[in-house]
Amino acid sequence: AIRFEGVNSLAKICSSSAVDPIRGILGREKSMRVRIAALDALKCAEENRSAIPELLKLADDTNPTIKFKAVVVLSSINDKRAFAKLRDISASTNDINLKIAALRGLISGGDKPDAEILARALSSNNPDVKIEALKAVQNMPDTEAKVYLQTALEDVNVNVRLAASLQILKRFSKAKQPAGKKRNS
Repeated sequence: AIRFEGVNSLAKICSSSAVDPIRGILGREKSMRVRIAALDALKCAEENRSAIPELLKLADDTNPTIKFKAVVVLSSINDKRAFAKLRDISASTNDINLKIAALRGLISGGDKPDAEILARALSSNNPDVKIEALKAVQNMPDTEAKVYLQTALEDVNVNVRLAASLQILKRFSKAKQPAGKKRNS
């Protein structure tokens, strides 16, 4: 319980200086709960690139939650090793959640969005899958994202509609921001 609380606190702080200790935890920890909290802490850390070796191993973990969280963290890292692993996962899995998590990183790295995966995710019965797909859409240009956002706005689930609406508002506010002004976000 103490190890979990310690790592969970690191996830709340989101400090890049915690990356090396978290790497050590990921390498030796047996508790799934602690490993999941460590992955959450890595996800929010700005300088998490040094954890790529551990993340590449965990992206092949047999535990689906560990695997998913590792892929989510890899998706936030702009690195050719991460992109190669994300492409491999996207091509080899049938798990729509993993495909979407990998797609998020690939789109942010400049790959073209996979329209088939996004359409499949947005037609899913699971609102969590739809919301994950919308996170992938965030990194797409407005013209490409429009069709997916429009689909999400017509969804029966209020949380999906809300996620799409918030994304549209953020896009609109960026477009209308005066030149030369920086936003505090």
